[in-house]
Amino acid sequence: MSYQKQYVGGYGMIVVYAETYKTDWVQLRGEDVIRCDHEAKETGYGVWIIESPNKRTPSSWLGMYSSSHVARQDDWIPDPELWIADPRTRVVEYEKDVS
Repeated sequence: MSYQKQYVGGYGMIVVYAETYKTDWVQLRGEDVIRCDHEAKETGYGVWIIESPNKRTPSSWLGMYSSSHVARQDDWIPDPELWIADPRTRVVEYEKDVS
């Protein structure tokens, strides 16, 4: 599974989750690095990660790649010929207030 959300722990009314994103492919778009899993590469729907030197943290999501995720180059779409196999796992922990 390319995306997984797990309960890590909590304290009081704060719950801690960890999201795991596994990608298989990478492609460059200007100075941005686009990563996706195999399903996203084949169908357009799956795990996507955009790493940009202009942002402090990468954007990660499960879903379709759309121009709403890309502010600088709205017309960019992944080129099916430019994918490079590069397996990578990204784990993000975050807290959620459930009060």
